[in-house]
Amino acid sequence: MKFSGRQLKDLGVPQDRIKYFVDKEYDSPEVLLRAVAEFRVTPAKSDEEKVIDRIVREDMDCAFQVLWELQVFPWSPQSNSTTPSKRELRQWLDDGAVRINGKFPRAHESVEFPITDLVYFSGAARQTTSV
Repeated sequence: MKFSGRQLKDLGVPQDRIKYFVDKEYDSPEVLLRAVAEFRVTPAKSDEEKVIDRIVREDMDCAFQVLWELQVFPWSPQSNSTTPSKRELRQWLDDGAVRINGKFPRAHESVEFPITDLVYFSGAARQTTSV
C-alpha cells in the first residue's frame, strides 16, 4: 500500500518527515505509523566534521588512507571477509582499535613513516599484529 503526501498529512505524519515516506510500500497504515515513530533524522554535520571528512578522503598521509592503501587487515566479522568496508575501517581507527607505531591515531590524523608496528584490536584477547 502506497501513501500520497496528502494521505500522510491526514494520518498525522509531521510535515518535515513526509518526504521520507511518500510513495513507499507499506503493509498497512499501522506499519507506516510505526516506521514514522521509529524514524530518526540524521543531524547535519558540523563544520568540523565536514573538514575531517575532507581530510580522510584527500590526505594520503592520514591513518585511514595509509591503511586503505596497505590493504593489510585482519578478518572482519562484520564484513565476513579480510577486507573491511571503508566505514568499518574508519570506525576501527576512531574507536582506538588500531595501533600504529605505538600510537592510536584517529582516521584523520597523520601517520609517521616508516611503519614498524601495526596492531589491530590490541586490547582484545585475539589481537592481530602486522609489521
